[in-house]
Amino acid sequence: SQKFLGEGKDDVSPKQIFAYQVKDSHHRAIVAKYCARDCELVYRLMMRLDILPQYLEMSKVTGVTMNDLCTRGQQIKVFTQIVREATASGFVIPEMKHGGSSGEDQYSGAFVLAPKSGMYTEPIATLDFASLYPSIIQADNLSYETLVSDPSQLDPSIETSTITVESGSVIDVQLSLSRGSHQVTGATDDAGFVKLVSQSQPGNRIIFGTHKKTDPVSGDPYTIASVEGNTIHLTDPVAPAATQGAEQLTIRKAKLLRASDYTYVQSVEGILPRICKNLLQARKKAKKEMGMTDDPVRKGLLNGKQLALKISCNSVYGFTGASKGMLPCVAIASSVTAIGQQMIKTTAQTVEQLFNASVIYGDTDSVMVNFHCGDGPGALEKALEMGKVASSAVTKKFKPPNELEFEKVYMPYFLYSKKRYAGQMYTRPDKPDKVDVKGLQVVRRDRSQMSRDVMKAVIDCMVLPVSPEEEQGSPGLCKEEILKRRLESKVEVLLRDLVEARVPWDKYVITQSISKKGYEEKNAAGMKSASLGHVKLAERMEKREPGTGPVSGDRVQFVVVKEAPHLSHIRDRTITTLDANNKSIVSVTYQAKDWPPRHERCEDPEFARQHNLTIDHEYYLHTQLKKPII
Repeated sequence: SQKFLGEGKDDVSPKQIFAYQVKDSHHRAIVAKYCARDCELVYRLMMRLDILPQYLEMSKVTGVTMNDLCTRGQQIKVFTQIVREATASGFVIPEMKHGGSSGEDQYSGAFVLAPKSGMYTEPIATLDFASLYPSIIQADNLSYETLVSDPSQLDPSIETSTITVESGSVIDVQLSLSRGSHQVTGATDDAGFVKLVSQSQPGNRIIFGTHKKTDPVSGDPYTIASVEGNTIHLTDPVAPAATQGAEQLTIRKAKLLRASDYTYVQSVEGILPRICKNLLQARKKAKKEMGMTDDPVRKGLLNGKQLALKISCNSVYGFTGASKGMLPCVAIASSVTAIGQQMIKTTAQTVEQLFNASVIYGDTDSVMVNFHCGDGPGALEKALEMGKVASSAVTKKFKPPNELEFEKVYMPYFLYSKKRYAGQMYTRPDKPDKVDVKGLQVVRRDRSQMSRDVMKAVIDCMVLPVSPEEEQGSPGLCKEEILKRRLESKVEVLLRDLVEARVPWDKYVITQSISKKGYEEKNAAGMKSASLGHVKLAERMEKREPGTGPVSGDRVQFVVVKEAPHLSHIRDRTITTLDANNKSIVSVTYQAKDWPPRHERCEDPEFARQHNLTIDHEYYLHTQLKKPII
């Protein structure tokens, strides 16, 4: 409510609520006002965020009641639409056993081109496919009733489309190592090949000595192995030294892959393509009407409608791929992703061949392209024009309604890794739209506001254009060097504020979701206890005030402090360790206040403030700031 309404709840703690309730009428009135304020804020948030219009429009589109939309997931929406279309077309829906398929068969998901990480001062164009997966379903008529189980029995005169999919099963295999021969046993399939990726296992490590292949999706090296009966033979040698003398190791999650062909009838429109077409057409109409009205209420309703249509349409692919879903069909889901992968590859190849460009990154339905326009005057205008031409040229390579759109250019652009980048975004050359950030600390909820603020300041500092004054004050330096100097100066100021305790208390608050069962399982398997801080805090909060502590599913707010009051009974301790040169053993005495581990020093912000606990600035400096900035 503070973010969207500019107003917050009344400042009454759970402990005060119970005390006020039994004290007197004046204090009970405070509790009543607190409760009324909570209800008022919820109502105003619903109105501000157009919650009811969105649910109403989603209900009308999918045929699902508003109550079910609130209490059930995405699958019921798609299933209801399938039932509606199937009934109208004279089809019946098969009764699936609870849980659907076993999920043993797996398929490749979204395609990601390995990023060429770095800083780009010249413009980077982004080419996006409009509604990629729904468009693929329409273009190739992928649906339950158009999928041909035995193509050999089909009339040759019927038009079909065959899609080759690389699929397989995740298996556990053992690698037997002996002089001169290396083989994997335990496979049950007698066709296909295995991708064996280097992995670390507790107590041992295996690294394949020769990696002649690189996975185009993840960028990871791997070794190809052929299959004969129940034995898998490596085609690339394994370096004996890399096995650490072990004679038998277990490799988890080796993937046995094989090619599968799926054939779909093209002459009759399928149910899923019809659903996607109707949803996309309705969304396009809603967005058009939205741009034609100035009435805020009407605009809110239309916006809710188009968002509902978008979500519902994008859910169709996921519905078919849910192995334990209501009506799973791995053939359709894997066909969609296989076509999507090929389209991204074709897009990258076409752009590079026709325009002498470089594709620096690609993810699911988009590619980032460097047209090598330079960073001087007119570069932005040229990149915007090249993006339009390229999107039009590439679209011609694919079946309709697939369409590659061009909307934006980044200049400058910082590509850190997969799904992590930032840049100054332009949709027109005269002025930037905004600083667009994906995957970095600025948009991560598990970081403190201080960390997000610093990262935003750093990113803004890096993407703002170099001014004429900066160029004049830095003779002989290129733009990259000027930006580097600007960044160093900004970081120095920000870090000084932290070290000298000029950062407001509430900026240190970190929020993490709690799932106690999951964390207990991970901890039993060897998970470092440092990751359990908010879980430990939740347990302490429940002990302090039974019935008020966070539970599974809640997001816990905490700060990291220097002290651990609940461990105050523990005395100083002396431990033996190596000296600074790692040569001799020395004894070191730690005072109790200095040694509690981080997970014991996560504390409720209000409790920490009331008990005058000290923020651990060193922790925030090294963990919340140093790592993200570097």
